[in-house]
Amino acid sequence: KTVFLGDGNAFGLDTDHLLWILERIHHYFPGCERVNMDATVTNISQKSDGELKKLYDAGVRNLYLGIETGLDDVLAFMKKDHNLQQAYEQIERMQKAGLIFNAHMMTGLAGKGRGMENAEATAEFFNRTKPSRIINFSIFHHKRAPLYRDIEAGRYIPSDEQENLREERRLLELLDVENLQYDGFHDAVLELRFRGTLPKDREKLLAQVDKALA
Repeated sequence: KTVFLGDGNAFGLDTDHLLWILERIHHYFPGCERVNMDATVTNISQKSDGELKKLYDAGVRNLYLGIETGLDDVLAFMKKDHNLQQAYEQIERMQKAGLIFNAHMMTGLAGKGRGMENAEATAEFFNRTKPSRIINFSIFHHKRAPLYRDIEAGRYIPSDEQENLREERRLLELLDVENLQYDGFHDAVLELRFRGTLPKDREKLLAQVDKALA
């Protein structure tokens, strides 16, 4: 009943091309009720309100946006294609068209010593924008990633997994969105996963993080 177009560039395609793809999906999968997609703040901004509504009418429902953090300086350092104000504006536009906002984020992205600051800023962002789902991928510093050159040069000092878990705990304490589906991954390092619905599962999730910290 759901088709997911997982290419992060798909939503950036020309709207007529996207509408043609959606028509083909419904032709070959007549039982399809919704199409979910990855998107960026920038490629939402490149579509008019009318185009967003056309995509909604063609079956697009959930858009997954890589927000990553609620700190503007971290977004700039990580070369994200948006700042917070642009994210607020474009999420409001997509939601007015009926599209559902889901978020990707990264615990630990702000680096050593900034976990609590990042948790509080990111929670504030989500409490204002009201995502339906948050997928939290704890950051993993791969040697082939450009960020690793910043680590080697001392321009970026990564947080350790203890700090990342404390950051996630603070985020879970502060999130205030009804029926928020939360899915936190730490698989690359710790093989941990925290899943639940907020606010009803808050205490369960906090207890799981506390156990991991201990």
